[in-house]
Amino acid sequence: MKYTDLMLDIETAGREPGCAIIQIAAVPFNINTGEISKNTFEMSINLDHQIKNGYKFDKGTLAWWYKTNKTLFQKLSKSDNKYVKVGIEFQNYFNNLKNNNKIRLWGNSNRFDIGIVNGWYRRSIGYTFNAFWNTWLERDVRTLSCIAPEIKANLKFIGEKHNAIHDCIHQIKYCHQTIKKYNIKMT
Repeated sequence: MKYTDLMLDIETAGREPGCAIIQIAAVPFNINTGEISKNTFEMSINLDHQIKNGYKFDKGTLAWWYKTNKTLFQKLSKSDNKYVKVGIEFQNYFNNLKNNNKIRLWGNSNRFDIGIVNGWYRRSIGYTFNAFWNTWLERDVRTLSCIAPEIKANLKFIGEKHNAIHDCIHQIKYCHQTIKKYNIKMT
């Protein structure tokens, strides 16, 4: 299997499951070789539509966005895409990946990226939602990056920070470099 892993990154209007997500991105890759697929997923999601349908936001996160990158936040949150469409598109994307039942899903903290996506689907579909990825294959970027924090600190960021697709690619690079440094083989 060429791409054994999928990096997930989200941008949100909150920090807890059930909060509004304004961007979802995913990039297939191979953690052992560092090879990155061009078959990526990225969609932004309308914030107002989510809030009208019960998704949460928090003032601290909105203040952070306005201080960090107000222009990107406005672009993402004013998307024409509704959450139901994006949820269906992302699930279809994942289900169409080759060997999707064997793919390790990486998030920048399983509690944040993966946990919030899980809560987001539960909010839209209901508590009958079952993850369409194998939860036992979830992996944590933050834990791995703590092994060699200098790699992340010294890796030049290419693109726009807090744009989920660019964050995915950056995270892939420092995860791969970390396992390479310690000669770790993920199986």
